[in-house]
Amino acid sequence: MHWKNLTKLIQAVTLLQRSRGVTIAEIQRELGLSRRSVYRLFETLEEMRFPLYDERPPLEREKRWHLSEDYAARLPNVSLPHVRLSPQELILLSYLFAREHPLRDTELEKPLAALKEKLLFLAAGAGGGLGAGGLAHMDHLFASTAEFAKRYAGKEATLEALIGAIVGRRTCTVTYHAFSRNEVRSFRIDPLRIVEHDGGLYVFVRVTRFATIRILAVERIHKLEVGGDSFEYPADFDADALLASSFRLTFDDPIAVRVWFSPSQARYVEERQWAAGQEIEKSEDGSIVLSMTASGVFDVKKWILSFGKEARVLEPESLAREIRQEAAALLSSYDGRPEASALAGQETGEGEGAPPSP
Repeated sequence: MHWKNLTKLIQAVTLLQRSRGVTIAEIQRELGLSRRSVYRLFETLEEMRFPLYDERPPLEREKRWHLSEDYAARLPNVSLPHVRLSPQELILLSYLFAREHPLRDTELEKPLAALKEKLLFLAAGAGGGLGAGGLAHMDHLFASTAEFAKRYAGKEATLEALIGAIVGRRTCTVTYHAFSRNEVRSFRIDPLRIVEHDGGLYVFVRVTRFATIRILAVERIHKLEVGGDSFEYPADFDADALLASSFRLTFDDPIAVRVWFSPSQARYVEERQWAAGQEIEKSEDGSIVLSMTASGVFDVKKWILSFGKEARVLEPESLAREIRQEAAALLSSYDGRPEASALAGQETGEGEGAPPSP
């Protein structure tokens, strides 16, 4: 939610905390909103589990809307839900704020910093369990590297529109640059969920025409128009399950692989969860064999190649063959030896009498 919409939401909460409640017309007048926008605010509050209820006082024509009196704690100029943050919750907040790099250099960076200060202020006022000195040092607990993080300056409007469409479940028309085909296309999508991965922002969408789930990189969205049509959230869509089965956000047919790693890399590989249900076989010499099933052959291959000679594909043979081709082509590009080029041609089946690649 953009901070301007967040301001309206907080103002609405304040109005709802009046002793007599508030009517729809009063919210419209004081916040400058349409009746439809007021009901959207109510929907958002209900999704956030605010205890919102209405009543019709005697001799009055309009309903008055309220929040439970014991739900909100009054601040000088705003009402917010009670905040009771434990030291553990404050530590988690510090960790989450350390992962802010996708929003750096955007218009959202300053509001994020202000939000951080407000949360720490609320935590201090609610007796979070840490002294003033402890709260002052919360910002120094965690750091996050973002050497190759993508930048989203200039994409603020796209992010705001995406979030609004996800919350409102609105179908959009997107103009998108597909790297695989190097073409820009426009099509309709139902945006479902935003994902942060490796310093970049992505969005799960259902392509409206084909009802298929895809993932788009936010920075490749050239234009996004939120339409008036609403959509039903797909009951069979499970983002967490899809992310667990993918390898670096590539969603192809699953591939089962067995990869040998040298003793020098074994400990590094063992430290991480590369795929759900992975298995590791250890050898006396310190080497290991990692078995896993993941989607995304291209990314799996790129990952294995990053280990150089310290990794070797045992299964499937088709993947081992592709990596041999890649190694031969790499060698050829460095020294131009004809035998390397010939080897690459033998591996791909190209050469004299062979059909050209598509």
